[in-house]
Amino acid sequence: MKFPQIPVGQYFRWQGERYCKTGPMTAHASDGSQKLIPRSAQVEPLDAAADTARARQGGTELPVADVAAALAALTGSLRDYAASLEGPARSALAERIDAAERDFRRALSLPGRG
Repeated sequence: MKFPQIPVGQYFRWQGERYCKTGPMTAHASDGSQKLIPRSAQVEPLDAAADTARARQGGTELPVADVAAALAALTGSLRDYAASLEGPARSALAERIDAAERDFRRALSLPGRG
């Protein structure tokens, strides 16, 4: 499957690494770094249901990198939307997204984004 066919927020494997798609050409690696992924890249979608089942298992914690990647996908999508707005609404929404991300990271003791 080609990278553009993966929906934003979907986990996939490319060149032996696990990523979460955050935009049309971007993804977060499991180490939290953001990568540009070529549109021609052949990727392997990972089963979202398996990830959800793993997260629901009793006593199992989600890896920090997975939580950080999911947060990056969410905030990336919201930032893309904010960029489409004009005037004060644009900056107000961008500030709220940044504040919400900081609060979320602080609450879960996640490292800040780079």
